[in-house]
Amino acid sequence: MVTYMRSLIVSAFAVAAIAICILAMPSADAEEESVVTYQGMSFYVEPGTADARLTDIDYQAYVPNLVIPDEFTLDKTYRVVGITSYSVCSPVVTTISFHDNHYLEDINSTAFDCPNLQAFTDLNNVKYVAEGGILYGKSGPDMRSIVKCPAAIAITSYEISDCDAILPLAFSGCTGLQEITFGTDVKLTEIPPCAFQGCTSLSKIGYDSTDGYNNLPESILLIRFNAFYGCTSLGNIRMPESLRIIEDFAFAGCGFERFNINTGISYIEDRAFSGCINLTSFEYIFNQFYDTPGYAVIDGILYSDGRIKTLVCYPAGKTGETYTLNEKVTGISRGAFSGTKYLKNFEVNTLLTAVDIFAFESCTSLESVDLKGRVTTLDMCAFSDCVNLRTVNGMSGVVTIGENAFENCGITSIDLPSSIKSIGGWAFSGSKLTSITVPDAEVSMGRDVFIKCTGLKDITFEGDSFTLVPGSLNIGIDGSQAEVTVHIIKTASIPSDACNDGFTTVKIDKEGEHPYPYENLIGVFVCLLILLGIIRIIKEV
Repeated sequence: MVTYMRSLIVSAFAVAAIAICILAMPSADAEEESVVTYQGMSFYVEPGTADARLTDIDYQAYVPNLVIPDEFTLDKTYRVVGITSYSVCSPVVTTISFHDNHYLEDINSTAFDCPNLQAFTDLNNVKYVAEGGILYGKSGPDMRSIVKCPAAIAITSYEISDCDAILPLAFSGCTGLQEITFGTDVKLTEIPPCAFQGCTSLSKIGYDSTDGYNNLPESILLIRFNAFYGCTSLGNIRMPESLRIIEDFAFAGCGFERFNINTGISYIEDRAFSGCINLTSFEYIFNQFYDTPGYAVIDGILYSDGRIKTLVCYPAGKTGETYTLNEKVTGISRGAFSGTKYLKNFEVNTLLTAVDIFAFESCTSLESVDLKGRVTTLDMCAFSDCVNLRTVNGMSGVVTIGENAFENCGITSIDLPSSIKSIGGWAFSGSKLTSITVPDAEVSMGRDVFIKCTGLKDITFEGDSFTLVPGSLNIGIDGSQAEVTVHIIKTASIPSDACNDGFTTVKIDKEGEHPYPYENLIGVFVCLLILLGIIRIIKEV
């Protein structure tokens, strides 16, 4: 029986080995993927074909007038059928010629990240055409898509007409472009990702001189992420009634003062207006809560409505130094107050329990926050770079302080509440802390909580249930040494690897282990008794 079982096992192994060998053998129909190089250009060649796609260009091969070949011959003749993302990327290139390429089937609109590119030339095949220096895709007999407008093209205004699509990054980096107009035949349904990103001179788009507002076509349903990111000159804008969705960072860093929301909009993603430092107010026909899905604008501030009411965006340029959260609001979106210029004092209502990610990031004027004992979570980067924030009241309910929550803040001293359970890594990094007290609680601290807090001199742990990970007490950095005294009770201890950066000196001050008990009342009393005894002896002598 044993011999039989051994035979079965050996046979099984043999069958498995044969199967592996068979699977590992190259198929007659499958060829390995390959990359070939021609005149400094790298091409991916599809297995079993002569179809090559440009993937990269050696920086030494860049010339001002770059020519992308129609075909080239090495071991055989290859046809250039495509250009992949970010394959042509150089400040040297000023023109790109396609040498009347007949084979191009697909060009990624992100391929040409060249800040000094002025024109595309010599292309007109079934799929693409270079016209007026701009690269277009042929959508149909009467329509086309805008693939790429060169960043340094010598135009200040452009009309979008005979167009049913703009591709991602189509106008990205066109710093000389000042105005966009729309023809009556435009059939755009979305503004794609990064379409006008970095168009710093763009001030007008569908501009209406009668009221001074910019307008997008009424066919637009969706504005994708980063669509107008960094359009610092863009003036006041009104959304079309067709619009339904605005994605993350869609208008981040734009220069407008007023933003008009349409009634049909169903979703605005967090931080869509991050860094709009000139934005003073939102405009909307609904100026109160109606308890229905949608949005409301109250006193120029944008809220989401419905069962859960959330402050979506507090305009960064809104004047007024003090704001108390609307009594009906239960949440604050990510980055809702990011970059506000004038807000100095913020107070929560009785409903808010969490301050979300990046909520008050870079609120450089913010000086005080009152959490009223209601807030339990201060999420990641909640108050990061609030350089003048010195007072945080009402922390008695805080359970979690997230990573980088108070990074680079102006807080000098803080007594953490007894409710605290977790302090994330880098929570106070770069802040002005000089002292901090950690209560007698089961609290865990992440790595580099106090890194770069070079003014921090005293950390006091009132209990012995704290947990420190390696690097929790790192403070100094290369070129900036730090020294801190950690005060602990008799039963507590500090792990040897709690400070492991090589730039921080940690002195442990353990209760009852002073060489002279000057800070101990019992010790002081004993010293007085000894002193009185000595005096009495002297008198008797």
